[in-house]
Amino acid sequence: MIVLELAPGGSMRSYLKNHPDAPVDKLTCFTKDACRGMCYLSGHKVIHRDIAARNCLMGRNEEIKISDFGLSVANTDLLRLDKLKNMPIKWLAPETLKKGEFSTKSDVWSFGVMIWRSSPTARRTLSQAKRTLKRRPRSCPGIHQCQPLQELRASSAPA
Repeated sequence: MIVLELAPGGSMRSYLKNHPDAPVDKLTCFTKDACRGMCYLSGHKVIHRDIAARNCLMGRNEEIKISDFGLSVANTDLLRLDKLKNMPIKWLAPETLKKGEFSTKSDVWSFGVMIWRSSPTARRTLSQAKRTLKRRPRSCPGIHQCQPLQELRASSAPA
C-alpha cells in the first residue's frame, strides 16, 4: 500500500490555466515551494526526470509539492539512456537531448523551463508581448532590484 498526501488544489498547470492573471507574488511563492522540493530531491540523490507544472500539486494552503515520480531514479548521480521515447522534449536539457544524460542538473533545466512557462510573459500571445514591451519604460529596473527576488534571497539566506 502507498499512502500519499491529499493535494486538493490540483496541479499547478490547472491553476495557471484557470487563473491567467495570477499575481507575481503568488507565482514567486509557487517557485520557492518547487525550489525547496528540488533541493530536497537533490539532497537525497533523486533524479526526477519530469519536472513540469503538470507534476506540481497544490496543497491545502496552495503550497506546491512535486509529484509523479514514475520516471525518477534514486541513489545515482547520472542516468544514461540510449533512447528517449515518450519524453517531454520541451523540458529536456541539452545534455539529455545530445547524450541521453539525466542528472539533478538536467532537473534544474526542466525547473527553469517550468518557471518560464508559468510566467505571465510566457503565457501571452506574441502580439500581447509586443504591446507590453512597447509600453515598458526605458529605465526598467534590473533583476537585482526585483522585489520578489530580493525576498526570495532574504528568506533563503542562512541565519
